[in-house]
Amino acid sequence: MDTSKMNATFLSHNTGILVGQDTAPIKLIELINVRCPFCKKWHEDNNKLLMTLVLEGKLQRCIKLYDKDKPGLDKGNIMHRFISKTDGQLAVEQLTTIYNTQNTWGNFEAFNDISNYAKNDLKLEEDYRKNFSSIIQQEATKANIPFVPTMVINNHIFDQSISHETLLNLLEKQKA
Repeated sequence: MDTSKMNATFLSHNTGILVGQDTAPIKLIELINVRCPFCKKWHEDNNKLLMTLVLEGKLQRCIKLYDKDKPGLDKGNIMHRFISKTDGQLAVEQLTTIYNTQNTWGNFEAFNDISNYAKNDLKLEEDYRKNFSSIIQQEATKANIPFVPTMVINNHIFDQSISHETLLNLLEKQKA
């Protein structure tokens, strides 16, 4: 991913779903869309590590549900409505459930079917906040971030293709 035109200074660490303590020395911003297979891979490959660091008080995650007006990803925009915006721990659990069922709800033709699946099958409650989504979209536009997933640690921008070793090194540098 070419990050040369991206400017992470336009991303607020306070706009999004916060997971972990405000006092954590490492701040991670994650722009995701739950329909994106690369976002799913990022979550599957790194959530355990990230949540360990959160529980140790070393990391705070800011998860930005990035609504995209792109065929396919627009289905994720519907599912974003069913993720808690105020309880970070619950949101991460919901993300895991949503990613685990992505191949089911992601193949529905009608958006209404996605909402019904979230409510009836996944037992998720709608937590839709229009301003929440539009603020994240505005930040991403100002930062010139067109892709999901895009992650940022102290203005270092990367995507899901980061190796586990490189991610660990980057996280270790931030602790120092």
